[in-house]
Amino acid sequence: MTVFVDSDVLVPSDHVSNILSAMQSSEQAIAAGLFSTVRTREERALQVALQSADIAHDWRAECVYQASWIGCSADLEFVGRRFRLLAETDGWRRWSGMVGPWCLANMVLGGCFAVPTELATRLGGFEESFDRYGFTETTLIAKLIAAGCMVVPVLGSAAVHVEAQPAHMTQLERNRHFRDAHRRFFVEYLAGGT
Repeated sequence: MTVFVDSDVLVPSDHVSNILSAMQSSEQAIAAGLFSTVRTREERALQVALQSADIAHDWRAECVYQASWIGCSADLEFVGRRFRLLAETDGWRRWSGMVGPWCLANMVLGGCFAVPTELATRLGGFEESFDRYGFTETTLIAKLIAAGCMVVPVLGSAAVHVEAQPAHMTQLERNRHFRDAHRRFFVEYLAGGT
């Protein structure tokens, strides 16, 4: 098993053992860590956030789809709609096709997840041409799902995603990169069977 943790994610001490437990459900499991989001880099606030992190604060547990999340014009129909993705799909076990604007591979986001190493290596790992915005990891997850892996949410603990505007990129630039990566993933990568 290989665990990936983004540099802007704080992991509580029990999170790795909860990932291991999730992976034990199947030899071909992908463990998706859930998280709370904070918008500060102040040390004390981060420690408090880590101690009180809860999966209920993760958008995959419950969210109202925001206008700022639109990846393509078809996503406009979901703005303002409430989603309870974990509950609506029985912990992703009954996922079928697209649920709202998301595919199952999108559920493994947030910067803390684990995959079966040998299979991931055999499948060629990440598609590194997606290095600009978030879909790099999603390409590997799509390959693993196509190879028969199940996606298991890590429910015993939550990580903390520290969200801060990067100094080198404006929100407008981030949005443009996201829409471009979204188009490439859904229109070219998935449809092309890469």
